[in-house]
Amino acid sequence: MYQNAMAQQSKKKLATSLEKELYRTFFQLLSDIRDENEAEAFSKDFFTETELSLFIKRLGIAVYLDKKHSYDHISRNLNVSTATIATVAEQMKHGGYEKALELIKTEQWAEKMSGRIFNIFKKSK
Repeated sequence: MYQNAMAQQSKKKLATSLEKELYRTFFQLLSDIRDENEAEAFSKDFFTETELSLFIKRLGIAVYLDKKHSYDHISRNLNVSTATIATVAEQMKHGGYEKALELIKTEQWAEKMSGRIFNIFKKSK
């Protein structure tokens, strides 16, 4: 159902109905995570260090690509191959990366604005 070109996957298949139910449960679980601490605890328990590193690097690649950095720059900074970067660039044509980048940008904007507001109140005291 869901394939990942960057991670090894068992050749043993689940029954389609069970696989769909497990994916549905997993996605619901992700949507129920409320904060960074819960997300960190979940990630550390459910993903190996290597799996999490692969995920983080793919996210980093997407952020750099979104900011129009060159493949060479991304490769050097994230220690990834240009083939991996090309794979992420191709995957970014789908909605998941777009939503993730939107959420990241929104969070960065909110942090920037809260800092500005804090400084305005700090100066007015």
